[in-house]
Amino acid sequence: MIWLVVTGVSIGLLVTALVYVPIYHGLKLTSVFELVYISVNLYASSVTLTQVSRLPFWGTVILNGVVCMLYTSVGGIKAVLWADTLQIGLMFCGCLAIIAQGSINLGGLDEVFRIAADHGRIEFDELSPDPRTRHTVWGMIFGMGLLYSAMFSSNQHFVQRYLTLNTNRKAQGSLYINVVIAWIVISMCCLVGVVMFASYASCDPMKLGHVDIPDKMIGHFVMDLFGSLKGMPGLFIVTVTAAAMSTMSSGQNALAAVYLEDVTKPIYTAVHKTPMTEAFATNITKCFGVFFGLATIAVTFILAEAKDTLLIIFWKLFGILGGPLFGMFTIGILCPCANAWGAAAGLVSSLGILIWINAGVLMFKIRPNNLPTDISGCIVNASEYYNKTTASEFLDIVTSGYLNLTQTGHPFELNTSFSSVTDGVLTLDVELSKESGIFYLYNVSYVWYTLIALIVTFAVGLPVSLLAACVTGKYKAEDLDERLFWSVFKQLSGCCRSKKSTTKNGSVSTTVFVENQTFDNGENQYRKTQNTQGIANKGFFDSNRL
Repeated sequence: MIWLVVTGVSIGLLVTALVYVPIYHGLKLTSVFELVYISVNLYASSVTLTQVSRLPFWGTVILNGVVCMLYTSVGGIKAVLWADTLQIGLMFCGCLAIIAQGSINLGGLDEVFRIAADHGRIEFDELSPDPRTRHTVWGMIFGMGLLYSAMFSSNQHFVQRYLTLNTNRKAQGSLYINVVIAWIVISMCCLVGVVMFASYASCDPMKLGHVDIPDKMIGHFVMDLFGSLKGMPGLFIVTVTAAAMSTMSSGQNALAAVYLEDVTKPIYTAVHKTPMTEAFATNITKCFGVFFGLATIAVTFILAEAKDTLLIIFWKLFGILGGPLFGMFTIGILCPCANAWGAAAGLVSSLGILIWINAGVLMFKIRPNNLPTDISGCIVNASEYYNKTTASEFLDIVTSGYLNLTQTGHPFELNTSFSSVTDGVLTLDVELSKESGIFYLYNVSYVWYTLIALIVTFAVGLPVSLLAACVTGKYKAEDLDERLFWSVFKQLSGCCRSKKSTTKNGSVSTTVFVENQTFDNGENQYRKTQNTQGIANKGFFDSNRL
């Protein structure tokens, strides 16, 4: 079922290419407004490196974080892009090696899929319309489509990459190419998961205590496959680390760019009455890169306490934090009557609703159950557990049905049965808890968080915008800058008019972008620079929409 998320990713890429990128590229923005997202990726690589190597978790976090921080702060966006190009190749090599060796050990891909299907891991027929069902076809396609639309269109991490290309057509083309790459990468990652499950279908390492959290399973699997082959575990470490650092480096660079453009430059200009020099801006950006790198390391240690799997943590966080921001951008692009008051009200309201929902989830301890796990094929030396546990702990392990034992030197007399376990299989319901005493929204699947944010933003933002326009009297449809709106919407509505490219008393807030124009002195050159950043610094809404 998770594989269907590739459809949602494709929808997100296409929506971004057709709706948002033309607007961003036309405005020549530097920023669109990321720390938790980067920390999730640092956590991923650190957990895996800990499982494969003998390094402690805290050591791998610091090592990965410092390496990424150094090449990001020193090399800038060019270093990030070149590193990404190399890292995608390493990711492919690692995944292919795991798929090839794992399927060979099981007798081929046909056998892999047979085992997975027999255990209920290949399912594409969950069509329930109930939003409380954790994963459905509708949720994976439409719910995740909205989530990835939010990710690709309103996240500085991605937008900054589009804007490194010098034309709108090239930026859109990069997204179209990414659709194809997404299908390949996601399919490969899902296939790795299927191969790993098939390998452990009759003996779950987590039940044996070999792995304490699901995110370490892949590292354990790699050591089982390649532990005896020199260099292969290292290739896997490179694969995971490359994937994580690709995101981390881009994110840290993006944070530094946003903080420079939206915070530091305005303050510097206000204090010194002159624009910031390029040399000073470069140096201060490197300092920001170091700062955000250290902050990423700190947040990673906090994320290590989370109970969900890494992928679910990422999707939940982006739904909660990215959904409201996506709603704010979308209401601004689609609704001429929206203004800063309405956008802010919609943003705060949707964020508050999602935080409230997740607070309820935590309060009532609503957690999804795992899919069935089979432990009938576990053959473990009894002495291994005898030496590591007390007698009572060992008895708990055995009576839980986790092990079929071969005794070697330690006789045990067990006066218990396995009546609670059928053929070593623990079967659990895969649906979310739906107790009638718990508020409905607390049980809603996380895949719909972005949709909830979008609905709340529009439901609150539009009335507040209209009310603010009536109170302030500043809203005039003919004064709106048509470049702030989606081109299809402009053609259908015809309600936007181009503003004149002039200044009013030298004010940046009433000036639209002037390109390819010769300026005769330093003051006007500074004004052009500020104009190019004006909409970004005002939250994507021009002054006539205040």
